[in-house]
Amino acid sequence: MHIVFVSREYIPSHRAGGIASYIKEISHALVNAGNQVTVICASDDTCTESDYYDGNVRIIRLRGGDFYIHSVENSRWRVIRKFRMLYRFVSYRKRIQKTILKLNEVDIIEVPEFGAESMFLFSLPYPVIIRLHTPTLFDRFTQQKKKFQIRKFYDYIIGYFEFKAIKKSQYITSCSMVLAEWIKGNLLFPESPDIKVIYNPINIDKWVSLVLNQKKVIPNQIFFAGSVVPDKGVEELIIACILLRNKYQHDIKLYLAGKEGRFANEIRVKYSDCSDWCFFLGQVNQSVLSEYYASSDLVCFPSWWDNMPLVCLEAMAQKALVLGSSSGGMSEVIDDEVDGFLVQPKNSSILAERIHNILQLSDPSKNQIREKALLKVMTTFDTKRIVPQMMAYYRGVINQFYLKENESSLD
Repeated sequence: MHIVFVSREYIPSHRAGGIASYIKEISHALVNAGNQVTVICASDDTCTESDYYDGNVRIIRLRGGDFYIHSVENSRWRVIRKFRMLYRFVSYRKRIQKTILKLNEVDIIEVPEFGAESMFLFSLPYPVIIRLHTPTLFDRFTQQKKKFQIRKFYDYIIGYFEFKAIKKSQYITSCSMVLAEWIKGNLLFPESPDIKVIYNPINIDKWVSLVLNQKKVIPNQIFFAGSVVPDKGVEELIIACILLRNKYQHDIKLYLAGKEGRFANEIRVKYSDCSDWCFFLGQVNQSVLSEYYASSDLVCFPSWWDNMPLVCLEAMAQKALVLGSSSGGMSEVIDDEVDGFLVQPKNSSILAERIHNILQLSDPSKNQIREKALLKVMTTFDTKRIVPQMMAYYRGVINQFYLKENESSLD
């Protein structure tokens, strides 16, 4: 089967996030299962194109992206280039369509709803699956549709086309049940197709091999991985750690790893008096992530809302003690106090108390939860479990698509 993934994100990239991590993981797993996989994504330098193989996965990076990365394309015209989101919106999506038409024997296309890159794909002679990751107009703080703000008008342009694609699609998958339910409740009509929930996968073998020779757990070391942005609950975590040090007398060391931007710079300055125990690591590779997952007393993801974050699965695969947000997809991963812990987001006092109680647990209790965390991801989220589900769904979609095509031609 020849599967084409469309996403502007693919590792490595300055723009890579959760979607990029998912596509890298699933594309390599599908190739290992005997499929042909092509990923169509964007070049960070929008003046260049490339076509190469990442292992056995073909990567086509297109020029002409509708975004601007200052560190890659530094120019005196940067103000004008920031408006690429408007004047390249259509041209870039047409370039995606033309690129797919040049490929040989495509069987199926999967494209995220995020970014509305499916705009011209439904006219292609192949089935197109929309994969829900979290639409632009989803407000992670309120879990409602974002209210219109003139300074973010572009979000509403993107959001409109994302919603239009979801409504138009006959085949939709979601990385979590909670996201599927939100889409059903806020967007789709009764006659809309069912949303198939297929969880994001993780290659357990790869992560287990990384942890074999890692350090022992360091008491009171707390680790966070993910983009350092407000909705990941980073500031609440820092404040909670201040409470843990002052109120509960824990000698906390906090390490924050992930993509940084303006917000990270702001809180680094705001909490500069915490710099002797709060450390910003920036983006790190998998081996460094593995070391922190395995050696930390607690790995904490206090997001306001998350779909199905791979970092949670990665940490659990390293037998980490994980505290995740009760809002969103992590509640589908973690059974509270069985293979991890959940906490109400957006409240530093509750977070500090929850962390304090976890740190007070005996070592045998912690170790039992760590073992069950690994067992959970092995039995539910491993690529060995997810790929057969994905393949069965793809085959069903292909059969249904061409059956409808044949019925239409007979009419």
